[in-house]
Amino acid sequence: MSGVVSSNSNDPRVIRTRQLILDAFLYHLSLKNFNSITIQNITEQATINRAILRPFSG
Repeated sequence: MSGVVSSNSNDPRVIRTRQLILDAFLYHLSLKNFNSITIQNITEQATINRAILRPFSG
């Protein structure tokens, strides 16, 4: 099942990715207005591919 994001919220990869996204978001929130933060800002800071963010947005 290569390339498939696990829906198991206990999967260490999912936990790590969620934390990277949250940390990146909070970092940018400390620098600028909420409405100025972009997906690109978050994915670059979190060092994740933009396509990875989609399953976590729901």
